[in-house]
Amino acid sequence: ASVDKGKVRRVILCTGKVYYDLLKERNVRGLNHIALVRIEQLYPLKYERVAEVLAGYPKLQELLWVQEEPKNMGAWFFIKDRLDERVAGGKYQNLLKVVARKTSPSPAAGLQKVHEYEQQELLNRALS
Repeated sequence: ASVDKGKVRRVILCTGKVYYDLLKERNVRGLNHIALVRIEQLYPLKYERVAEVLAGYPKLQELLWVQEEPKNMGAWFFIKDRLDERVAGGKYQNLLKVVARKTSPSPAAGLQKVHEYEQQELLNRALS
């Protein structure tokens, strides 16, 4: 989405619906230093394309993987290993962090109010 690449200090990588939640919240908050990158295809991951996109942000200081699923589920461990090893020769290894729900044996909260609270916390952590 429209951000000045020269001002971006944080890039958020994600996949799926959480992109739209992040985009909406970023726009509501008027944050122009955060870029959102939605990865449409996890496998096979296009390492060169990811590196090319990240290289377009010269002031990049923070790289986040954001997922709605608990940390022990979803794509985090798949993405982490591949970004650490194969994107730009490990250049982003020390920048990469995850924002996800806490580790859980269940993929869902079970109650709508709990889900909404967790979702807002997820957005706050990713965008704060």
